[in-house]
Amino acid sequence: MNSGIDSVIYDLRNEDITDPHVVDSITQNLVAVLNGK
Repeated sequence: MNSGIDSVIYDLRNEDITDPHVVDSITQNLVAVLNGK
């Protein structure tokens, strides 16, 4: 689970978070990690 969160944090640091599509994708990844999927 921690590796999933690390991946999301990595995305936040390295992706263009001004792009709504990127933000949505990262948000979905984070929700999935928190739900344990």
